[in-house]
Parts: sequence; C-alpha cells; structure tokens
Amino acid sequence: MNAPIQQLGVKDDHDTVEASEAYARRMHSLWISRAGLTLAVFERATGNYLGGIGPHTIDWKIPSMELGYYFRPSAWGKGFAAEAC
Repeated sequence: MNAPIQQLGVKDDHDTVEASEAYARRMHSLWISRAGLTLAVFERATGNYLGGIGPHTIDWKIPSMELGYYFRPSAWGKGFAAEAC
C-alpha cells in the first residue's frame, strides 16, 4: 500500500516530550486492557525509526486479530514490513 501516512490515519504529533509521553501512556493503556499493542520499528543498521506495527481488532474469544503496520515512505519497498511481521 503506497498511501501517504496522513491517509492511513497516523499522525506524527510527537513534537514535544510531553506529547511523546502521552502517546506512550495511551499505547500502554491499550496493552494493559488487551485491546492492542503498537511497537516501534527501527532499522538495525542505523537505529533510524522506520514506523510501527501491531495487532488491532483483537477478538480474544476466537482468537483472531488483524496486523497493522505503517512505515515512513523512505522505508517502503525494502522488506522492512515483511521482516517486522
């Protein structure tokens, strides 16, 4: 999928330490409530942030989930999503 990040509903609002901390707390809350998990993906060779991946629409009764991911455009087409999955 070659859609810009804005079209995927992902907003980079980590412009302050406080905003990043609030995001981390929201993601932690999702994990604790077993509603989701978002993991950051970094390039092994450089340590650069590439995007995120995690389970969504989790149904623990079946069990089933969807795996969602998003990557910065510079990381597209290089196999990072397949490796992260």
